[in-house]
Amino acid sequence: MEPLTLAWKDGLQARIDPFGAALLSLRAPGPDEYIDLILPSTSTRRFDSAYMGRMIGRYANRLANSTFSVAGQRYRVDPNDGPNHLHGGSAGLHSRDWTVLSVEETGARRIVLRYISPDGEGGYPGTLAVTATYELTPDALSVTVDATTDRPTPVSFTVHPYFNLTGDPSSNVEDHQVAINADRFLPIDPSGIPEGAPRQVAGTPFDLRQRTRIGDRLLAPDPQIRSARGFDHAFILDGTQPAAELSCPRGRMSMQLFTNQPALQFYTGQWLNQPWRAYRGLCLEPEQFPDAPNRPDFPCTLLEAGGVFHFEVAYRFGSR
Repeated sequence: MEPLTLAWKDGLQARIDPFGAALLSLRAPGPDEYIDLILPSTSTRRFDSAYMGRMIGRYANRLANSTFSVAGQRYRVDPNDGPNHLHGGSAGLHSRDWTVLSVEETGARRIVLRYISPDGEGGYPGTLAVTATYELTPDALSVTVDATTDRPTPVSFTVHPYFNLTGDPSSNVEDHQVAINADRFLPIDPSGIPEGAPRQVAGTPFDLRQRTRIGDRLLAPDPQIRSARGFDHAFILDGTQPAAELSCPRGRMSMQLFTNQPALQFYTGQWLNQPWRAYRGLCLEPEQFPDAPNRPDFPCTLLEAGGVFHFEVAYRFGSR
């Protein structure tokens, strides 16, 4: 099925692809023409190593050694990031055809998509029924995801657009200013797996509780930033809303992010490749804690049979 468009006259425009439930573009009216708020992508059934705009699941972020246990039974999932499992593996939600349940283009602007992930897909237990809703207002895009299962299974969703608020996707994001309402973050090992206990952000380059220019922190002599070539870390949100804010002096737009998820992965796009270059876009990915199924000290992410997992994120844009 071809991509679908939601649009408001003199407001936001969004293009959504049922393949991967992907957000292909998000645009806002500028002084002379519409400007891109995310790195735009085209509909493709090829694997996209950047997961550009894709819906991510069954488990967002990484699972160490591509394994986890449920009720004493060990499961092995797709090792697609060295020895680790990333963003649901090659059989993740980002690589599946979703069914379009409904499209509303007058009054509300809304698209509802559904995918049934069969028991054993990607190595995960249980049949997972997932419904994703994209809803557009003149100044905001919200994404909600609801999932049910017939067997206990770990679940974590996110969406993966790359933001660049300059209006020029060929420029980098170093001048962007970011604020994240988190007083702790998860340090990672060289493969991106959380390592050790959460750390306080106070007194470190990870203290983003006040608006901070990203490029200044990329130069910090911190081993975590040096090893990752930037930020690619989960911040533990403190519950304040908006959870994060983003702006750019060279652009005319600012963004607030609202979510019900406990963590936010901040990724500065250092591993982007053709047709893009490093640091051309950044991701703010609401999610459950990475590798939580293997970390009893992290919040449990097991969805029980008969339960409902509910994910929501909203991006609200304003003029500077």
